[in-house]
Amino acid sequence: MDDTPTRLRPLTRSLDPLDGESLYGFLLRLAYRLRVGPRHLAHLAGCTFAGENVGRRHLLDLDMEVFARVTRLTADEAADLTLIPWKDRYPPIARSLPTMATRRPKPDDWLFTLTPRHCPQCLAGDGTPIQQRYGGPWKRSWLLPIVFACPDHQVFLQQGCPASHPRQRHLGHLILRSREPTLHPTQCRVSLAERPGSNPPGAKPKICGVRLDQSPDDIPPRPGASELQSQQRLLDLLGPDRPPEKAARFFTDVRMLASLICVSWPLGRDLFDTAMAPAITEHVRAREQSLTPHDDLPDAPAATGALLTAAIALLDAPEMARPLARHIRAAWPGLAHSIPWAESSLAEVLRNHYWHEPQ
Repeated sequence: MDDTPTRLRPLTRSLDPLDGESLYGFLLRLAYRLRVGPRHLAHLAGCTFAGENVGRRHLLDLDMEVFARVTRLTADEAADLTLIPWKDRYPPIARSLPTMATRRPKPDDWLFTLTPRHCPQCLAGDGTPIQQRYGGPWKRSWLLPIVFACPDHQVFLQQGCPASHPRQRHLGHLILRSREPTLHPTQCRVSLAERPGSNPPGAKPKICGVRLDQSPDDIPPRPGASELQSQQRLLDLLGPDRPPEKAARFFTDVRMLASLICVSWPLGRDLFDTAMAPAITEHVRAREQSLTPHDDLPDAPAATGALLTAAIALLDAPEMARPLARHIRAAWPGLAHSIPWAESSLAEVLRNHYWHEPQ
């Protein structure tokens, strides 16, 4: 890095973090205020080497002391922009943290969404002058694949851009086109594919730039009461009012039951609204060739909501899971050993009932 942490100076101007805001959103808002690219701001704040992309890993290994000092935040404010405060509650975070043996482990399949999700009404802000100018919060909870709806506005989260162009997966990047200094925090940052020869050689592709804080013209389907209740329950477990051990066990059990539903599909289709069955079928078929084909969540927020709501229903009535579990060995004999489940009461019950069931 060009500057050592001791030489990094506090910025002349900063912003107060918004409630629930992520590092992603804070960098976008502050870069827009300072009229610099988010990549340059991240370098000034000690996050990256000069010219390095801002990676999702910074949500797990941010140097919070340096970042807080440079951006004029408190240490707690800096930490709350990352996923670290949830590491004892949400097991995929702890499983993805750097260790002495593995400095950058592969992120758990339940840690990040493939592409960012958002609620347009949240991004539009609450009407205060600061949010009118820079937009509302890009919430850190939206980064987790278990967050599929906004209970405040009772809508499924939007994925990608309302403009008709292909979505661009973020992969390891936290911010696309991070050199751009003039994009509003709510603008789509996807590069548009252009016809060959339409640009001079070496020219950068154009950026979409559509505002994501505008509700789509077509009224999308809304989550039902059961999906909203499930979403609020998951979000509550990330909050400080729930014991971390209870939250970690709940997330582990939900993950296991979601996997059981997928691996035994279509045996559990009666647990779903008929409109969601095709999306779950598509998800299962798309994962059949992967190493752990049934241990991730659907890309579409509505399908994610349907699968998690069904898993929570099974968790609330564990006797329903027993018939489902009996079908697993024939469908996927190695499932018990191929998925990184933590020990939990429900996991032990199902393992004893199914994987060690006398022949």
